Amino acid sequence: MVLVGILMSNYLLFEHVILMWIFVIIFSIFLLLRYRSVGILFCIILLCFNVLNSHRNKVLDPLAKEGLIIKTASSFYIVRTLNQDVLVYSDEQFLLHDHVLFKGQYQPIESVNNTYGLNFKKMMMRQHIHFQIKPTDIERVESKPTILNRVHQSISQMPHRSYYEHVYLNIQSEHEELKGEILSSQIIIVLFIRFLRSLFNKRFDDTYFDFYEVLLYMVMMLIFNDPAFYFMLGCRRLIQKIPLESFDKLALSPCVTLFLFPSFQFSLRFIIVMMFQLLGMIQMHQKRFWHGFIVIVPILLNSFYKVDLFELILFPIHRILNLIYFIIGLIDIVFKTSLSFNGFQLMNFNILAFNITGKFPLWILFLWIIVSLAYLRNGKFRYILMLFCLLIMNQNQLYFNPRFIYEQLYVGQGDSSLLIYPHQTKVMMVDTGSSYSYKRVESALNYYGINTIKHLMISHDDEDHSGNLKQLEQDFKIEHIMTTADDFQFYDLNIHLYQYDEEGNDGSLIAYFTINEYTYLLLGDVSSRIEHEFLNEHSDIQFDIVKIAHHGSKTSTSSQLLSHPSIKLLINSSGLNNRYQHPAREVVQRIMKHDLPFLDTQDYGNIKIISLYNLTYISLKP
Repeated sequence: MVLVGILMSNYLLFEHVILMWIFVIIFSIFLLLRYRSVGILFCIILLCFNVLNSHRNKVLDPLAKEGLIIKTASSFYIVRTLNQDVLVYSDEQFLLHDHVLFKGQYQPIESVNNTYGLNFKKMMMRQHIHFQIKPTDIERVESKPTILNRVHQSISQMPHRSYYEHVYLNIQSEHEELKGEILSSQIIIVLFIRFLRSLFNKRFDDTYFDFYEVLLYMVMMLIFNDPAFYFMLGCRRLIQKIPLESFDKLALSPCVTLFLFPSFQFSLRFIIVMMFQLLGMIQMHQKRFWHGFIVIVPILLNSFYKVDLFELILFPIHRILNLIYFIIGLIDIVFKTSLSFNGFQLMNFNILAFNITGKFPLWILFLWIIVSLAYLRNGKFRYILMLFCLLIMNQNQLYFNPRFIYEQLYVGQGDSSLLIYPHQTKVMMVDTGSSYSYKRVESALNYYGINTIKHLMISHDDEDHSGNLKQLEQDFKIEHIMTTADDFQFYDLNIHLYQYDEEGNDGSLIAYFTINEYTYLLLGDVSSRIEHEFLNEHSDIQFDIVKIAHHGSKTSTSSQLLSHPSIKLLINSSGLNNRYQHPAREVVQRIMKHDLPFLDTQDYGNIKIISLYNLTYISLKP
């Protein structure tokens, strides 16, 4: 039934109307045949939900340039206008439920497909947000006197504002300096509600406590503007009172929730809650910690490519402490103190030895599922040891990788690339990107389970090429940093570095190497003049794959370079809608004139060239 609900929610989300109604009819027949009167009630509810969703999923051109702020982040706001929600970029400081007025032109939301990061466009579309605006002017008209607005106003005057915004308002900050994860505010609030219930349960008759809890969930749903999560919890409590079979009770709550809120299926909160409920139904007598271990580890590794096993072991303690800090934080908001923040920092430590990284390859994930099912069947501790062995294999997954990989990472307006040698876990990196793109670089390294960078080559000191050097030195082991023109070996691969005695961009390191009889040329930020000199001095070398210089600036990528007869592919690293308008129109025109294949990270995200034995091919994320 849960699978049917997920399939139906997908069709609701993407408006495949005929198939969606087929699923609705099949599901309704099942309910009618199995539960009759209860089934009739659910059929009526589902019909109403589908009518509501068919209206809500229509994409309309936004008309109004004013509305109510319903969500905030570090650089944008979600504003509810007259006919739909829109994305408004602004550095101005506004509060939840402020009424704002703005000027400018709406544009469709754009983002770059990124293997190691969130697809922002898809995330917005799942929330039925299709348009964005970068207003030329924006102002607050009024502040609605709601609970959230008043709480946000109080928090905005506190020290450590971002911590309290995250805990109580679920506002994420890209510049959050706290290390470690704070439990999401919604889960803490659920713990708080159940904590209150346990207190009252000792003194009062609990006949109506389920309905009181449902009522509190509905209130939280209205206050925190997070209907899907609280609706599912409240619906689950109500269904527990209906005479249904156990697995049907488990399935009905998420199914009904997904009919109303199709995009909720992509939320980690939905996935984790459902997995825990399903495991609880399969094996009630097993220890809950190992249930959590089996469920949480693959979800975290496949979502964030990193998990702290020490935090996972102490999760029950962390959950209690976070509940305590949540309660203390309410006092902080009233008296403008920082007790909750200070307490959270005391437990906010990270032991690198317990960090496991690496997205599960399909074969390891398959083995994890088989061993987990074996453990759930008989509870033998040896299966837990086998799961830890799988984690060690995953952390060292590159040992099992027979391919040579050159990957141009998407780091916005900057430059960074990875070289992965077959059957080796230590990699080479060329440049680090700028400091604002560190999460992208870190995610790429964590994706492969990389702990050590064998060689890090910095082409030159510009921030968009070396901005993450210090942070990488803190979080990863770097054996050699190359900043001068000294040739070296990356395992059996000869890396040739060349540098002209120039200042600025023309002093960039130029690198070239050969893989599978294809010679790669990385030009840093040099100008056309340096390109000419380099090509003249290396006229005997056939360059096949060229990462063009200076992100496609008009000062580089000359006709002489493009006339090189051996070139088979050009790669460029630039950011989407960057302020320099790279690649320059003149460069693109020159490339088109020479009819050369051209890939840019702002169009394709990460560009991966894979060499497997005598084969070389390009992998792009669609």
